[in-house]
Amino acid sequence: MSLTKGNIITILKYTNQNISEIDNANYSTIQSSDCNELKRYIDKKIDFYISDVLLKLPNNDSENEDKYLDLLNNSNISSKNIIALVNKIETKISDISLVTGAGISEILIGALKVKQYGVIYTYIFKQMKRK
Repeated sequence: MSLTKGNIITILKYTNQNISEIDNANYSTIQSSDCNELKRYIDKKIDFYISDVLLKLPNNDSENEDKYLDLLNNSNISSKNIIALVNKIETKISDISLVTGAGISEILIGALKVKQYGVIYTYIFKQMKRK
């Protein structure tokens, strides 16, 4: 199977899944579906899916925060694709401490993709105490 937006939509429609947000929240729509084989396939090819499907969808900028965190914390996604995700996705992170990847918190803060800046000050203070 070739991984394309069209193929993903076909699979989701065939299995009677809700695709109302497929253009704005592609990954979240897939992960919220009952299509376990599709989810496993995407998980195996996650970096390819990010670069060749998700990032190429012009309106895909509203991923669910939990699913977006799953992507940000996925060690199988290249740093290049993580940076591209942060630049593309408008969803803001509520709790920066949930971001576990090295350097990703700083990228989110720099891109103003965090909801509570009081949390950022706490994060920065904790980082300074470690040094």
